[in-house]
Amino acid sequence: MSSGPKVICLGLGRTGTTSLRTALEILGLGPCYHMSTVLQKGNPKDFELWTQIGTGIIILRPGQFEGSDSEIIDKLLGEYRSVLDYPAVLYHEAIYQAYPDAKYILTTRDPSKWEASMNQTILRCVDALEENKHRPPILEAMLSWFKDELLGRYHKDINIDAQGEFNRHNERMRSMIPHDKLLIYEVTQGWTPLVKFLGLETPNEPFPNANDSLVFNDVILPALRTFGSEFDKEAEGMSETNRSITLP
Repeated sequence: MSSGPKVICLGLGRTGTTSLRTALEILGLGPCYHMSTVLQKGNPKDFELWTQIGTGIIILRPGQFEGSDSEIIDKLLGEYRSVLDYPAVLYHEAIYQAYPDAKYILTTRDPSKWEASMNQTILRCVDALEENKHRPPILEAMLSWFKDELLGRYHKDINIDAQGEFNRHNERMRSMIPHDKLLIYEVTQGWTPLVKFLGLETPNEPFPNANDSLVFNDVILPALRTFGSEFDKEAEGMSETNRSITLP
């Protein structure tokens, strides 16, 4: 096992994780593992390995990594100094078992605002991906993960009780992580509680405020609908597994 990440955020997506990622990078706690990391890597294996942890079913593929959940977690996260957002947050029990000495952050917000944000962004991803008839393997794996793991397993009741899903997740985190290792945090609180918890100095710059809902709808969803269609037959010789999506 590597020494692993120093800081792990187990707040759900749409709770300010993009702003927090930038803040952690400013504090010298990059690189961060985040959904954008998975897409930029362009390799479907991350989604497949997370699904392997969630289901216990090994995907039979030449070279596919096999091992305990903690070994798989370390293969995915061991090179990063911080972790946050989907897909990792769904596998919080395995992550905590692998890295019990890390510091943990639970990002949170008003549950009704979280529900509205999910409806405007994350929950539109499946339709966007299904519209794309030229999906490369990374997006095929992402679509399967969204349908089977995010919506089929962890957030299976989100369409009937989204705020309950949000509150139950947060309560699980409070119950699982010891009080002295957990910061319950809203990004609107800025630097002060974050740097105090991490034992770091306050940076000489404003706390980042990412308007990622705008980016999500103007950049990410269109990319999910169209990425892959620009590759014509002359490009078929390139490695399918290394077609990556560059996000802001």
